[in-house]
Amino acid sequence: MLANNALSSAAVVLPLATSVPVGCHGLTTYGGRLPCLSFTHNPDSLYLLSTPLLMTSAEISQRYQRLLTRSFARHLDLFLTTCYYRAPADGLLAITSEAYEAFQPTREAWTVYLRSQQAKSFDALFVNTYTVGDLHHAIEAWETRSAAEMGKYRTIHRQQCLPQAEFQGLFTAGERACSYCRITEAEFAQLIADGQVQTRRLRTRGTTFEADCREPWLGYAPSHVTLCCYWCNNAKTDEFTPDEFQPVANALARVWRQRLDGIPSTRG
Repeated sequence: MLANNALSSAAVVLPLATSVPVGCHGLTTYGGRLPCLSFTHNPDSLYLLSTPLLMTSAEISQRYQRLLTRSFARHLDLFLTTCYYRAPADGLLAITSEAYEAFQPTREAWTVYLRSQQAKSFDALFVNTYTVGDLHHAIEAWETRSAAEMGKYRTIHRQQCLPQAEFQGLFTAGERACSYCRITEAEFAQLIADGQVQTRRLRTRGTTFEADCREPWLGYAPSHVTLCCYWCNNAKTDEFTPDEFQPVANALARVWRQRLDGIPSTRG
């Protein structure tokens, strides 16, 4: 355990632990990680160092695998929904991996997919006389029939998705700035260090940037993924196009800039 009097005027890098006592407060980790591991001490206060928290290669790889899992689930669902919409009477019986490999998402297909996802009940009509419930049962039956081939479908999607090297490059480039509000990771680290960030989710999100697919219907295709901060990613979601969201990002940036201007170390 680390007591306050063990801290010197130099920075102390803390090892990973379940809880680190700081004064009368403890920072409990989430998944074995602290929001930030570097602390410094002066006679009056204890505060986080204003440096970005860098992810390791293993952490970037884990994040990429989670992205692949999410991306595949939605892309496959979009594909099956599109196929069913085009030929509902076939009940997805003629679907092949070759058809999946040739599938190209479109805005029209995304609109149909959204209609199925937004239906208030399975009894809602989907296409012709077929309901959203019919679509749901057809997809479930197809997944059962195709369970042995699912690895093939995953491989196809992985080949069409953002390569891991490109994904890792996003997080290892020089000075990283949010693609929407343009605040840098270093500036967010300063805001966090000065207590200017209010979210309770800081243990799990906010200390590092996140990957965003600019248009949800295109998914995580190569050259379609960008880095953004947690706050912009959380606000943009799938609802807004980049152009629609930009005024919101500009407003967020103004607030962040005002907070940064109030930090003594960032004043010109």
